[in-house]
Amino acid sequence: MPPPRLSILGLLIIILILGIPLFSASAEQSSTLLQGPLVVTNTPEQDGFLLIDLATGQQRRLSFGPGNHYIGGFSPNGCEIVFTWEQRPGYGDLYAVRLDGSHLHRLLDLGSTGALSYRAWEPEWSPDGSKIVFTLIRYYDPADQEPYRTSHIAWVTPQGGRPEFYSNSGMESQPRWSSDGRRLVYVSNQPVITTATPEAESASAEDIEGKPELWVVNADGQNKFRLTSFAANAVYNPRWSPTDFYIAFVYQVQPNFHQLMVMPSDGSAPAMVINEQAGTILDFVWQPTGDALIAAMQNFGGETRNILWRLTLPNGPNTFLPTPLINDPTSLYHDYPRFSADGRWVAFRAAYELQVYDTVLGEVQTFGSATMNNNPPVWSPAGFQGEAACPSK
Repeated sequence: MPPPRLSILGLLIIILILGIPLFSASAEQSSTLLQGPLVVTNTPEQDGFLLIDLATGQQRRLSFGPGNHYIGGFSPNGCEIVFTWEQRPGYGDLYAVRLDGSHLHRLLDLGSTGALSYRAWEPEWSPDGSKIVFTLIRYYDPADQEPYRTSHIAWVTPQGGRPEFYSNSGMESQPRWSSDGRRLVYVSNQPVITTATPEAESASAEDIEGKPELWVVNADGQNKFRLTSFAANAVYNPRWSPTDFYIAFVYQVQPNFHQLMVMPSDGSAPAMVINEQAGTILDFVWQPTGDALIAAMQNFGGETRNILWRLTLPNGPNTFLPTPLINDPTSLYHDYPRFSADGRWVAFRAAYELQVYDTVLGEVQTFGSATMNNNPPVWSPAGFQGEAACPSK
């Protein structure tokens, strides 16, 4: 069986047993400028990030105070990072900061909403740099009814302020930009009313049962439509193909029994199943060539452990049987695969620690217990030309 995704307490216990030093909560800056490509991962305590420069081997640690830090992603030029910072229980606020730890600024001004607490989750910078999209989760505990939560797709500018919303059903998550920045895909329980009756027109989202499906909307909020429509069960984790023609996603046939599927992003054709033999899909990413996906799967292909598999599209010119991506007996229990912008390296978690696989040399580099955490790694974007090229502020 694969190791489970650890709780924070479990990680701290392992840290103490292994004697991993605990870092101070500060932004540790270096006089050596980062060159890139950069891969960023959380510290074991989740109180900061490690920026690892593959060109020089330099590692820079950023931490801004007590509370968990969750990396979201880079600005298009790679000079800033957006992240969630849980400074107090129940709250996850949105921040942006430069690579050297300077110009830290809070992005959200919610005003008075009546919420008991809130979390800004899954932030992602738009490719043109004008917006940061995220999931805004708010928790309510009114005196006259049961506690409840809402979850909306929202966005702010990089300067911050009051958020705008792409969705209104209150049951959305996992927003992802297309590579050209013109569209978003996200998961929503928003019901669809197909009968034009007075009763239907007056029905609220609470009156009609919805289930998790994929929706697509333009960057300007127009032309929203439901992409998937399954009779039962849930879909989640949508990812655009490199050309934006396809969207891949996970269809949960039943708990721990998943199918990886792709369909045209305009809904013009039905979804195709990528893995005929369903297993447990932990996470996946498109191969930069667009003809295959790399998936961390358990109980697949006769392998009970979760490892990285290469799965080709069933209608592609080079359709092959699923094959393990990495043939290294020391690299096991894979999760969260992520390709570098140039497609050469795949970063992933292996038994909680960061590893990077060089697809050209066929070699795995391990970064050790100082990178042990529960979160996906993040790469600097194609627009990053090194820290020296970042504009001054």
